[in-house]
Amino acid sequence: NDKEFELAVGYQGVTGSMKFKNYNNRVMASIEDIIIDSLSYFRWKNTVRFLDKYNAKKQKRNLLGKETPLPPKFIIEILDNALQEDNDELQEQWSNILINWQDLEKNCDKKYMYLELLKNLGLNEIRLLKLISKTDDYKINAKTKNAFYDGKYFKSCLGLSDDEYELMILNLYRLKICDSFKSPGGVIMIGDMPVLADAGINRFKLTIIGANLIDSIKD
Repeated sequence: NDKEFELAVGYQGVTGSMKFKNYNNRVMASIEDIIIDSLSYFRWKNTVRFLDKYNAKKQKRNLLGKETPLPPKFIIEILDNALQEDNDELQEQWSNILINWQDLEKNCDKKYMYLELLKNLGLNEIRLLKLISKTDDYKINAKTKNAFYDGKYFKSCLGLSDDEYELMILNLYRLKICDSFKSPGGVIMIGDMPVLADAGINRFKLTIIGANLIDSIKD
């Protein structure tokens, strides 16, 4: 007789199950069933991980029941990305942005574009922004014309190769999170247009967009 078997699975105290059927004394499942079960378990596991982080942060900040309401499109976008992310460090950023935006005292600049930016960041970019966030003056530097960061220092801190560093910085430039430092001195004139000396990827600035993003994902 055909029988249905249920395989129990668990993660951090939460349990669930996946079902298989026995046909002629052989346990079988179609490829489609296996894929569906795997994806369901993947999202379920990520949901548990995310909620653990989120609830722990709320409890630490004493925010239970005091959360600032957010537009549904923000909540949906955050959860959709968080539950697809299997890297703890990247998922942590989605947890941070949700809790920071719900914390009235943080006074974050809550705009949909910051969610789009976060979707386009990898581990190297996140780790760079974390290093910058540890300096108390990053918001001031973003508004200071002559302030810049030394690329060699961050490349060394993060242990990046030349290619990894270049890809990271160019992605941050593309997203307008950072920009190349343009020296106020050494102006070159092309016709009637003054052109500032550009430090390329060796020296970079944090933009106001970058500073606001750091505020949103800072733990």
